[in-house]
Amino acid sequence: MAESTNTHPVRTVRVGERTADIDEMLAPLVEALWRNGFETFTSCQDAGESNAGWTDTLPHMDVYVQSRKGWAFIDFPIQDGLRFLSAIAQAGPRDAFYVRMTHWAAPHAWDVTVKPMDLAMFDETLPSSFALRLLQVCFPASDLPEILRRLDRYEAGELVPPAPTDWTTVGRPRPVTAVRVEVRAFADLGPLPAEETAEQDDIEERERRLHQIAGPVTDDEARLLIDCFGVDSCYGLSWTLLHLVETAPTFRIDAKPPAGANEWVVRLWLRNRNAVHEA
Repeated sequence: MAESTNTHPVRTVRVGERTADIDEMLAPLVEALWRNGFETFTSCQDAGESNAGWTDTLPHMDVYVQSRKGWAFIDFPIQDGLRFLSAIAQAGPRDAFYVRMTHWAAPHAWDVTVKPMDLAMFDETLPSSFALRLLQVCFPASDLPEILRRLDRYEAGELVPPAPTDWTTVGRPRPVTAVRVEVRAFADLGPLPAEETAEQDDIEERERRLHQIAGPVTDDEARLLIDCFGVDSCYGLSWTLLHLVETAPTFRIDAKPPAGANEWVVRLWLRNRNAVHEA
């Protein structure tokens, strides 16, 4: 896949009987792709850097070269490329990463192309005969860590259930997600009571309603449920509620809660931060 005169440092990747020198930054990704059964053709960790010499003899290519700085690509046989896209889409939430890999108008949108190729380009003794041969996936190099995380989840069978997507960055209105009756019924009871003042009937009613909520919850439901945390564990109900909130497909508390925030909201933030660091 990579020539000895490669612009970038390379690392030898071996999976089974297959081996090749791959750009160092892309080597873990190509190894994961091969391990998961995806075939590849060529790859490059920075198309702008690799093609910088074009502008000396092909000055009209300068705009293209500049636009590809910081962008990596992998060429797949068409069906393998489509399976790769489906795999990483299913192995993560439908978040901003998903939107830019899916929609051409999103900020930093991926460039996914299938172009017909004339076989006569490679043997000029042949009559022209166009065919579809490869699918190129070109993406910001900054997306590499998330691609690898999603491939790991795909390999482990950890797929994310379908969920509404926020398409506002491409001009679509924000999706309206209905809150289920059972979620609303639980939320209407207000925050969980403190153990020292809780009445037995109240605890039993909240436990009954909480267990009526089947996961995963939607992001809108999660936003409603985090207001139901009380000051303590409420005999374990707070832990049940926390695990239920964490089933939401994309809802996460990414920013550190302010001083004085509910301890269970802080715990959600810490768990999300630790999960990101461990990935």
